[in-house]
Amino acid sequence: MAKLTIIATPIGNLRDITLRAIEALEQSDQVLCEDTRSAHKLLRHFDIQKPLLSLYDQNELSRLPQIEELLNSGQNLALISENGSPLISDPGYKIVRELIKKGYEIDSVPGPSSAINALVLSGLTPDKFVFLGFVPKKGSSTKNLIELIKVIWQQTPTTIIFFDSPFRVWDNLKTFSESLQDPYVVIAREMTKIHQEIIRGRISALKVRKLKGELVVLLSPKDPFDY
Repeated sequence: MAKLTIIATPIGNLRDITLRAIEALEQSDQVLCEDTRSAHKLLRHFDIQKPLLSLYDQNELSRLPQIEELLNSGQNLALISENGSPLISDPGYKIVRELIKKGYEIDSVPGPSSAINALVLSGLTPDKFVFLGFVPKKGSSTKNLIELIKVIWQQTPTTIIFFDSPFRVWDNLKTFSESLQDPYVVIAREMTKIHQEIIRGRISALKVRKLKGELVVLLSPKDPFDY
């Protein structure tokens, strides 16, 4: 029976791809991808030629009949995101959920995750953490996020992880500083690339400057180096 294989891909440095990921891509008949341009670049780098089928938030469920038809015809499908592990704040969850519900076989090839990579680089406690996806764009949703963090920290001083945009991160951090008693923050950017940078400190102590690339931001109510 044909199956859908969820494949994690590098978050920046293409040399981080796993042997199983390459093998799974080579054995697939088509590749479902968040962005066809980045997928084409990845496949071309490893001399893999496969038909690409775009899959993003707006068309995810509308693609389901086509995906089922491909699987029913015996085609093995691969699912990749623009980078990192698919489904984690990326398209694919709805498709995977529906295929599982209908009895299709699902497999996974694990690999890089920007959230986990940032956590192990951060110096913050890694034994307990909460990942909250992207910081909401709307003010009311951001307020709800802050209230959620307060509830979590009332129970345990665990590390909070989320994704943010370089265009909004400083405004969001200012809000967090004012509402969460100036927590300790780690900003990870361009991970695994030449210009990788890890910024650490109390939010109030950081100098506002222009940042590039998707950011992973980690918060802690305590300074991990103050012991």
